[in-house]
Amino acid sequence: MPSNGAMFAFASVVASEEKFRRCAAPGLQRVSEPDAVVAQYTDATSMTSAYNEILDAFAAREDLEALVLLHEDTEILDSEFCAKVRRRLAADPEIAVIGVVGARGVRSLAWWEGEGAGRVAETRGLVDFGGGSEEVDTVDGLLLVLSPWAVRNLRFDDERFRGFHAYDADFCFSARAAGRKVVVDEIAVFHHTKGGYGDEQEFRRSDEAWRAKWREAGEQRAEPCTVCHADVVAEVAAGERAIVACPACGTGITIPAPDRDIESDGIWVEQYGGGRMANREHWYAEARVRADWVGRHVTGGLLVDIGGGTGEMAAVAAERGFRSALIEPSGWAAGQARELGVERVLGDVADWPDVAPGEHADAVTLFHVLEHVHEPLEFLAAVRAILRPGAPLFVEVPNFAAEDAQRDPVAWTATALNDHVAHYTPESLARLMADAGFAVAEVTPLPSMVYDHPAYWASKCERWRARGMVRPSEDLLRLRATA
Repeated sequence: MPSNGAMFAFASVVASEEKFRRCAAPGLQRVSEPDAVVAQYTDATSMTSAYNEILDAFAAREDLEALVLLHEDTEILDSEFCAKVRRRLAADPEIAVIGVVGARGVRSLAWWEGEGAGRVAETRGLVDFGGGSEEVDTVDGLLLVLSPWAVRNLRFDDERFRGFHAYDADFCFSARAAGRKVVVDEIAVFHHTKGGYGDEQEFRRSDEAWRAKWREAGEQRAEPCTVCHADVVAEVAAGERAIVACPACGTGITIPAPDRDIESDGIWVEQYGGGRMANREHWYAEARVRADWVGRHVTGGLLVDIGGGTGEMAAVAAERGFRSALIEPSGWAAGQARELGVERVLGDVADWPDVAPGEHADAVTLFHVLEHVHEPLEFLAAVRAILRPGAPLFVEVPNFAAEDAQRDPVAWTATALNDHVAHYTPESLARLMADAGFAVAEVTPLPSMVYDHPAYWASKCERWRARGMVRPSEDLLRLRATA
């Protein structure tokens, strides 16, 4: 029980009353003590301003023992929650913030790229960095337990961060800058989350603002251009990446170059929140649009889809009468493709001559693959060896010449910044293919309307109009060439 004159306060910003009742409310009923205060904030347009109003409301309470800020989809499972928090704050008065999962060595809002700490159960599974009680740089905002000192002395930065990103990391860094501690503790909660970033461009803008506020001084870094091999130079702070246009050929180069192991499933977790299979019909729809393009130029035969992920393109090609094969380095994605019924699945382009000696493809597709490749000329030589002479290669990549890309390349790339090595323009992609020995037949910029759901496309158009753009951004680039 609480000591005399002490009470816990719980507060949540609620956008969906149904979600709050279903997810957060059971946990609050489970852990609230008789004198606890539970507050809901509705109609918020900014997490920072909403949380500041909550802090202002409780700052003068002399009986405040802790203020617990939790998402509407966070359920506290630990029946000893208040007792654990009380003991932790009493044991170390320097603690300002307690959470359940976070990291050290944080250099961006993608805190999980640092040295993770803590543990949380969520809809997608258990996020487990070992649990226990540790000091960290930041905790995830799904649950923030604030000490009375933090409530009275710190505020969320509602000038820089007006949306729903960066509020947690910024507050934690402010606490540490004031000489206080941020910790994770062994507290059982369940996060009823769908995963992902929400508005990815807003996440990236918030990330840039956060790093501008807290980042260390940058150092000059250089990477070779994947097309013309000129050095591309930028000043980049520790933990950051930039996209810089090659001064010689215009290709966008990510600095420093991404180094993720493409055989891991990291990209699938980060890009799709572990939920790619839940949206499989969407990937099928994309594959059908791409198969329509291929079908205008090839009547049938063997089609090899390289980097085809979970196999939808290979499956649709088979439906259209092709004999199809898939080359995919990710073991997880290849397994999903096999479950879909794709029978020929290889792990590497270089394996083809050994697995299928003397056999050549009548078409090869490379949809959103080249931007991941560090040595594209070497890779394309292996691709060309698969094709029979005169057979077509179909390529699609993001279009670095698009208006959105030129305005803000990092925001345009969003989370793919951690995986995209190069960003091609129509001219630089055509040059790369010609250097690799292909005869280029067409290079076509196009908007993502060909894939987007109508409502999503309409929201994009609304954003473009708000920026004064009179034409949609042609964010995609297609190229067709022959071996």
